[in-house]
Amino acid sequence: MYCAKCGSQLVTDAKFCPHCGAKTLQSMDLYSQQNSDEEDLVPPFALNSRQEFYKFYASRKTTGWTTTFIVLCFLSAGISLLLVCFGSYISLLDVAIYLSMGILLRSTRHWVCALIPTIYSGIASLIGLFIGGSLTGIFAIIAGIICTGSLVKINRAFQEYQYYGTGPKYDI
Repeated sequence: MYCAKCGSQLVTDAKFCPHCGAKTLQSMDLYSQQNSDEEDLVPPFALNSRQEFYKFYASRKTTGWTTTFIVLCFLSAGISLLLVCFGSYISLLDVAIYLSMGILLRSTRHWVCALIPTIYSGIASLIGLFIGGSLTGIFAIIAGIICTGSLVKINRAFQEYQYYGTGPKYDI
């Protein structure tokens, strides 16, 4: 099956073209048979980037955890920057990691940008546990794990969208 608008090849069950966003003849036939609630599952335009896909399909729970983790990255960078002012120059690494990953996560919504500060927080917490006897940053680790898992699901759904031209069949 080929797109009537741009001519690109489509999979047989595609509801719209993943390249130009045009509805296929199959989706127009299905739309006339179904109620209008189903129209929300198919975007009226092509979603060309992961960011656009995220905005269209991500649930409130996923966006909430992602936003929480972005805020935690920026907050951690600010606290680390304050520690630098008091002479702890090792915290410059914290500032660089948390700030750069927070900015990248904000702009790309890619799971790797959530995984790196999560692993770094876990390592720093374990070092703090062995040296100082207290486990700090546990909420950042939990938020990072949940955020990474959600973004992995979104990444998988985006890859399926690019290949098949259909939206996710599960809640993301």
